[in-house]
Amino acid sequence: MVPVFMQAQAGDWGVKKVNISAFNTMKFSQSKIEVHPGQTVELTLTNESDVPRSAMEHCWVLLKLGVDPVKYGNDLVKSEKDQKLAAALEKEVLVSTRDLGPRGTDTIKFAAPNQPGSYPYMCDSPMHCEDGMRGMLIVK
Repeated sequence: MVPVFMQAQAGDWGVKKVNISAFNTMKFSQSKIEVHPGQTVELTLTNESDVPRSAMEHCWVLLKLGVDPVKYGNDLVKSEKDQKLAAALEKEVLVSTRDLGPRGTDTIKFAAPNQPGSYPYMCDSPMHCEDGMRGMLIVK
């Protein structure tokens, strides 16, 4: 027997509204988001920092299933000098917000992946992910 949630159409779940704050402590306000396959997600990121943008920018990046966010972040720094690596890294991203300065906010709307699993998300500013600014979008 197929579980009931797998029988529903993507639109049957309604919109999952998620508000996430990004802090100077290199943490997101949420490190786990649970959604259903194909569910519409409306995510609003707010940079709660009051540090100037040049020193403390934040964003929210959802990566493909199986991508290591720490490795991705380290490779992203290297990609500034390697266009081939930069192009490869672009293919690892499912969706992202804009880079936000202090008190900035951005809202994105996307469909959750159809394949169940744990999809990593992160801030891709240098060293932010490594310092703990990451989480998981769990599709179940």
